[in-house]
Amino acid sequence: MIFPVSLFGSGFSGLGFAVMLVALGLAIFFHLLARHRKIDPGPVWASTLFITLSVMLPLLFGSYALQWAWQPWWHTGRHLLPELVGPGYNIIETLLALTLPMLPWLAGLLWRTLRGWPSQEAAREAGRWIVGAIAQDGARDSAGMPRLWVAWFSLLPILVMLGMADQLGANASPYPVAIWSTLGLVSIALIGIALSKPIPTKETAPPVSKPKPPANLPSWPEEMAHRGVALTLLGSCASKQGDPGPEPSESRKEGIPSKKPIDADSPDVLGASGISPVLSKAMRDLAAPYRQGATIPMRRLVIASDDSGQAENLVPVAVELHRRFGTITLVIVATDADGYAAKLARWMDGEGVKAITKQELSLPENVIICVVDAVLLSDRLLAELDRNGQIKRIGLLCWWDLHRFSGVVAANLWAIARRLKRLLDSSGRPDIRVLATIRDHANAGSQRSDFVSRLLPYEFPNETIVHLQRDCRQSLALYRVDSTTRWRNELHDRHIDRNLISSDVLTTTLASVDTGWPTHVDLPPGLQMREIANFGGVNLGKGAAGRQLVPSANAGARILMIDNDNASSVLEVSRQGGRNVPAVLPHHVALAGGPNPYANWLGEYAARKAGTDDDALVPPYRLICPGAQSGIIRRHLLRALHEREDTLSGLLRHFLWDESAVRETLEALLDKGMLHREQVRHVNEDGRLIVENSYQNRALPDTPGPLDTVGDSLVRLFDPEITEGDNVLGWLDSERLGILGYPGRIFLQGGVRYRIADWRSSGASPSALRCDREDRLVFTCRVRRPQLRNPDLRPGKGHDPILWEGKAEYVEFVTGYRYRVPSDDNEGWIAKNILYQGDPISARFNTDVLVMGFQGEISGQGLNSLTQALRHVLPVHAGIDEDAVEIVPIHDGLPMGNKGGTGVAIADLYPGGIGIIREIGKDTLFIKELFDWTARWLAACSCPEDGACPRCIDSFTAGAITTTSPNSRGEVLNLLARTIHRAGDLNG
Repeated sequence: MIFPVSLFGSGFSGLGFAVMLVALGLAIFFHLLARHRKIDPGPVWASTLFITLSVMLPLLFGSYALQWAWQPWWHTGRHLLPELVGPGYNIIETLLALTLPMLPWLAGLLWRTLRGWPSQEAAREAGRWIVGAIAQDGARDSAGMPRLWVAWFSLLPILVMLGMADQLGANASPYPVAIWSTLGLVSIALIGIALSKPIPTKETAPPVSKPKPPANLPSWPEEMAHRGVALTLLGSCASKQGDPGPEPSESRKEGIPSKKPIDADSPDVLGASGISPVLSKAMRDLAAPYRQGATIPMRRLVIASDDSGQAENLVPVAVELHRRFGTITLVIVATDADGYAAKLARWMDGEGVKAITKQELSLPENVIICVVDAVLLSDRLLAELDRNGQIKRIGLLCWWDLHRFSGVVAANLWAIARRLKRLLDSSGRPDIRVLATIRDHANAGSQRSDFVSRLLPYEFPNETIVHLQRDCRQSLALYRVDSTTRWRNELHDRHIDRNLISSDVLTTTLASVDTGWPTHVDLPPGLQMREIANFGGVNLGKGAAGRQLVPSANAGARILMIDNDNASSVLEVSRQGGRNVPAVLPHHVALAGGPNPYANWLGEYAARKAGTDDDALVPPYRLICPGAQSGIIRRHLLRALHEREDTLSGLLRHFLWDESAVRETLEALLDKGMLHREQVRHVNEDGRLIVENSYQNRALPDTPGPLDTVGDSLVRLFDPEITEGDNVLGWLDSERLGILGYPGRIFLQGGVRYRIADWRSSGASPSALRCDREDRLVFTCRVRRPQLRNPDLRPGKGHDPILWEGKAEYVEFVTGYRYRVPSDDNEGWIAKNILYQGDPISARFNTDVLVMGFQGEISGQGLNSLTQALRHVLPVHAGIDEDAVEIVPIHDGLPMGNKGGTGVAIADLYPGGIGIIREIGKDTLFIKELFDWTARWLAACSCPEDGACPRCIDSFTAGAITTTSPNSRGEVLNLLARTIHRAGDLNG
């Protein structure tokens, strides 16, 4: 290439411009490559400029320093300024000096263009040093050139280069070529920044098109009857239009403002039908700019019916936060992270949602929403997030469906939430947002907001609580499934797997699919993943059943099995169904019975109240947030001190545990060599110098922490057929081995059904239980004889019943197991007890108890029957698993003078007790309500009073209790009638 002498002068000016043209060509290539790789070129150029200057400035200053320090070496020209030595400098050395700045410049370009950054936030941080240019999020002009103004800063080095170009030759006072080429590279980098613009976020939430209902749908009830599915209409409610804001009555009961300000111009999010504008606006406000010290914190607690639009509203908020700040939304769930991720992904374009797994313990790249279950978060993810600094990427923290965290699960989550907040406070973003969602309940005594405020380490002022009105978005009709025998026989004749037509839920679903109606089903527990896939492959109606099943918001019919946690909330579960298909009216809900007869009755009772003035007259469903047990404290202290060392005062400030319990736990761990202790000095908030011990756990605990366990002495469940990788299926507390680890027990794990093998021949309690795969659809419960010994009770309260709280030794003898399987003739289920040969399995530990004593003469049959009734009733109202407590009859020995000494006791089935008893016993009205609803249920049964039936207290699980007399419904009613009358008629 020939350069005009008038422009370039003589000597090496042409060579210098040739080098700059090569650099310019490389710059254009890497700029386009970055755009092709979906990397913002602005941070690439900013990082390249920083690397170039960091290398070249010290070398250039060092070359000048060499002139002053040692003249002999300076005159050799072996430095970056050889042309300043004299007119006879070496051209090779000059060429090296001219091109040397390109080495760090090219290295920076290659590194950042090919590797990029782990997040958009990290990319922006890389460019924030250069006058804030890269910090621009593009909101001002994302389609144009928001950084073009940076080009003005490149004019100065360009003018210097042009002015000094003719001095690159062998002049008397030449200009240093290394400085000249560095100025050229700086100019190119600044121009690259000016011509860059943010990469638009691809994972945006697309408008949701309302599904088109099939034309000319036939009458759903008539079509179901035609197929042999007998339904009984229980209740219905009409659609209510208008703003679903908080009801004044509920606002007063829960301490919520009677009316929240509503943006009249706020449309329903994503164009989806039936979503409250109040919910949309409240959640969108989480993406607003963060203001330090704002009167309303960036938190939201959403109390609403299921599928009210929580997921649809979360997605655009997460997308906006990711676009503006490069942050990730972390969603924490109780179980089934994959299922929740799939649900959120319906509202996300692209692969913006991902569930975190054991194999990938990090926040994935290029993901907007991460879903993780609380166990994985506690055991592994927290330590990883803090170790690699990814905790700074969390911009929105979501605690999803908190009604699923109750009982022992809540006791563990209480500590997990505080461990996470502790790390976020020290290493996370100062502008983090918090969202919590929980299912609403019609009974104000269920105290949803109070439960959340105790469970999570965040305050939710009234202005942050969104409590949606309990209106039906669609006309709703609720039915009871009475019989599916004829339809089941027809499916049996089609050679469909017996397991797939064993329950009314499954057969009713297949009938609904066959009608052509868009159907949603909540599959019953116990089905293997393979069976679920086979169920979806059954060809009916317009094809495979799985292809015709839709989300509840798009469904015209829903099949729902009543269980303990939804019996009093069937309206909260189903009232938002079909909101995306308003042309399909009404929304039909078929309620199929589950294993608990009281839950079945209560679900039907709540359905009958739909659309009436008495729809709120359902009993409470009290979520339990128990206190910390010593094993839970030990478990989470070990993990917390591995994540971040801390002092005793710091631990007490974050976890609010009893100081003596924390001290004892720390000393015990120190004695076992599991903690490292050193003395530290720090200044407290009052400016005083404090000297105390700091504790650290340098090894990640290898003992897992399942949410349904409380200790570290755990028994492993394993599958011997898994020969590669981890074959662990789960863990049990060793003290609860007889309760959950009895031989013959059937459970589901990872989509596979297992049976616990007989381990009794091993003698002592085993450390691991072999589990064999089971193809039959089987349900089991343990055959047992529970007892209480050596009760130590505090003074009682109340009057008939008298309530005592205290401690006792719980003893249980497991003599076998009871199972239930589908019959071979397709006529229902077969139930049978299998008794062990030899000695029974015993469980024995001290625990908390709540004793309810009755005055007067009580028959043993009445006491045993009441005990069985309460086994069904309590888990429906207390939010605990059936194996979390046991109801034990006490036939004598209570301190009631000469007025009788009989009663029933509720025993906490976790060693030492975890606070369930305290939560249940602190409200005497709650106990009286249990008795009242038990009486209503038994009075509604039509079986003979001197006996019982499967619809009341002669249930499948009742046959697993070793007792001396049969259950009697009438005896329970006589006892409760007297007790309720003395306590005051609750029906009045």
